[in-house]
Amino acid sequence: LFVITPRGGGGAGPPPPGVPAPPRVQLGSLTNPAIKPVGIAVNTQALGEAEARALLDKLAAEHDLPATDPVRFGVTGLVDRIVADFPGV
Repeated sequence: LFVITPRGGGGAGPPPPGVPAPPRVQLGSLTNPAIKPVGIAVNTQALGEAEARALLDKLAAEHDLPATDPVRFGVTGLVDRIVADFPGV
């Protein structure tokens, strides 16, 4: 069970507009091939709501994982994915 937390732009928060988030979703599988990612959590504090949602939608589509800013938008998608991928846990 693994939640990916991209940290773009070299600091805390997302990369500047137009700069893609680093492909950290792949990093876990490089160090542990058995890893099971369940979601992506991103700090979108520096973005407006529309920009934040667009970034999260893009990451979710690119990686086929739920993506959210847990502080700003909650964790429902992550929890739903955990329940679906790990029934009975």
